[in-house]
Amino acid sequence: MGNRDNFGPVVVPAGAYFVMGDNRDLSLDSRYWGFLNREFITGSPSLIVFSQGEKPVNSMREYLIKERNNLHKESSIRWGRTFKLIH
Repeated sequence: MGNRDNFGPVVVPAGAYFVMGDNRDLSLDSRYWGFLNREFITGSPSLIVFSQGEKPVNSMREYLIKERNNLHKESSIRWGRTFKLIH
């Protein structure tokens, strides 16, 4: 069972946000650094800089092994989403 199955529930305080990274098991997000106060949100997303589509991993060790093995495989980078504007 991965980390995604072992978190929560949480109660988000008024005026705060629970922010999730795009790689649930390896992102340093609100599970790591806590809630984000509304006063620190100054804009909205406008661009996808990088996108990679793969099966999620459950640990940093698993991630490093997968990346080492990927050196000899076709890339999983989603070029069609890279530098895509968000409307």
